[in-house]
Amino acid sequence: MNIDSDMEIIKSALIYGDMDDAENIIQKRIVEMKFLLKRHKNQIYQSYLSFLQALDSLLRVQIDLESFKQQVGNIHGIENLLEGNAGEHGYLSSLFYLLQLSMDRYNVAYPKYDMKRCDDL
Repeated sequence: MNIDSDMEIIKSALIYGDMDDAENIIQKRIVEMKFLLKRHKNQIYQSYLSFLQALDSLLRVQIDLESFKQQVGNIHGIENLLEGNAGEHGYLSSLFYLLQLSMDRYNVAYPKYDMKRCDDL
C-alpha cells in the first residue's frame, strides 16, 4: 500500500476521464484496507478506508461534493495522511478542485459517464 501512488493514479485517471481505472484502484484498496483492519487496528488504515469509501460514494453520485468535503473533514488525520505532496495550497483543496472539474467535465455518475463530453478526444 502506497497512498501517494494510489492517489496519483486516481487523480490522473480522473483528469483523463478513465473512471474505470480510478474505480478499480479505489475498490482494490477498500478490500485491502478492510483486510488489514481485521488483522491490525491501525488508525491510518481506518482513515484511508473512510476516505476511499467517501470518494467511491462521490463518484457513484450517492453524495455531492459538499457532503464529500464534510465527510473528509471529519476523518481523523486525513490531512497528514494525504499531504505527502501538498504543494502551496494543500492537497485536499487541490483534490476537491480536481474532483469538481472531472465530475463536471465528464458528467460522472459511475458506472455511467461520458468520456468524450467535451469533444476533446
